[in-house]
Amino acid sequence: MKPKEDLFELIQSMTHAERRHFKLNARRYSPSGHEKKYVLLFDAVWGQRVYDESALRTLLLDEIGEKSFGSWKRHLLHYVETAIREFHAGKNSSEVVYEKLRDADLMYRRGLWARAQKKIIESKEAAERMGDLLALLKINETQRRLVIEFEDKRVAEKMANLLAEEKKIMSMLCMEQAYAEIFEEVCLLIRLKFDPRDPEVTQRVPALLTDPRLQPPEAFPNFRAQRYYHQTRAFVFHLANLPALELQEYVDLLQLWEDQPYFRAAFPKMYKLSLTNYLHAVNKAGEWEALREVLDAMTGLPADNRDEAAEDFQTLEFYRLMYYLNSRQLQCALDLLPRIEDGLKEFGAKVNPARWLSFKVNMAMTYFVCDDRRRAYGEIDALLSHPKSEHRSDAQTLARLLEPLLVFDLGDAPLAYQKLHALREWLRTHGRLYEFERIVLSKLEQLFNSAETEQVATFKDMAHVLSVFQATHASVQGLELLLLWAQARAAGLPLRSVYEAARPTEASASGI
Repeated sequence: MKPKEDLFELIQSMTHAERRHFKLNARRYSPSGHEKKYVLLFDAVWGQRVYDESALRTLLLDEIGEKSFGSWKRHLLHYVETAIREFHAGKNSSEVVYEKLRDADLMYRRGLWARAQKKIIESKEAAERMGDLLALLKINETQRRLVIEFEDKRVAEKMANLLAEEKKIMSMLCMEQAYAEIFEEVCLLIRLKFDPRDPEVTQRVPALLTDPRLQPPEAFPNFRAQRYYHQTRAFVFHLANLPALELQEYVDLLQLWEDQPYFRAAFPKMYKLSLTNYLHAVNKAGEWEALREVLDAMTGLPADNRDEAAEDFQTLEFYRLMYYLNSRQLQCALDLLPRIEDGLKEFGAKVNPARWLSFKVNMAMTYFVCDDRRRAYGEIDALLSHPKSEHRSDAQTLARLLEPLLVFDLGDAPLAYQKLHALREWLRTHGRLYEFERIVLSKLEQLFNSAETEQVATFKDMAHVLSVFQATHASVQGLELLLLWAQARAAGLPLRSVYEAARPTEASASGI
């Protein structure tokens, strides 16, 4: 983010309550008496959808001089940060722990032992509720210091108890860190290598499945470690292509949240993330009614700021489209696409690159199965023209597989053949040339080189080969879609009618 956009990004991220708090307290944040001008600048920045400093300077020229505009911006940025910090003071459970610990330290420096001890007890109670082991370690250190300096009875006994407590906290902290480390390791693998067929995945998954950190323990040190455990196991089961076990981990994770309403209230964003991952698992398992119910429940959860609103859009509209595609409600899927386009424009850079890629592939597939090849090709072209990304190589592969057959369906067989050659080179270069892709390349090349009178037979052969592959292999993204396409073309039927009549399979190609 460019420095000149900091103020814009911060103000745009504020909630209604945060903005109201700033305006009500503008006089305190600008003691020089210029609160009216700061509010004018604040409102002008808030009113922009895209940052335009020249427009701001022109609009406020009479109130804020050209030469001093930069200074006003810097001061307003500071005041807004102060207002947000003040507004949330005491509301974040983690912050409460450290605020009380800082208060204890202030009392300690003044020799107010009783007051310091009270603040430490309050801080410790909050830290124990949170399972914040680092805070508990710091509190323990402070307690030992106070015992040495202020206690005069049973000093040795109290120190021994605190030292034993420290060892226990350290042991629990090591356990939490072990869960955090494998969680981060697998998160990175999921982000870059989402496809279970990837060689790096097939090499690493066996070791992950037997990793001691992912075996059921006797007990967890805290809520955070247990959350890491279930989420990591779910990711590993995805990579191992074990959807039933993956779904069960998300069921267990959501039960953990249900059993811990305190944490659900303290960490609403993490709770939403667990729901999002559960959506992925139930979609993959083909449990459409459960998918719809969770979507309905999540639609009612509030977003505290623009970032959360962007996250909610990405989650809800993405899985809503998946639900419509996989439950064969194609008209609903088509009707949803303009709203998705508007959301992608509205939230812009806040849309995760991996989710943007998936949106574009799923939008292309929606147009494709509805027999609108031109618009489907437009979505694929937009994706392939986008700057290179390491995200979702499986989505990028499917997009490139769709490109030549869309060109062929649009009536340009020579160009389709060129695209097919480029596809083969891309698959080789990126290590994505697996058995399924080899079959598709072979059958498409045969199709593109065949005479028009031979194409029906070629489509029938392609449908047969893909059907055999589907019966003997784990589901692959794009397999069902290409199979239905070949069957539709062989029968001379619209793809939409064949798609709507087909029963979706587990890990259906409709949605990535």
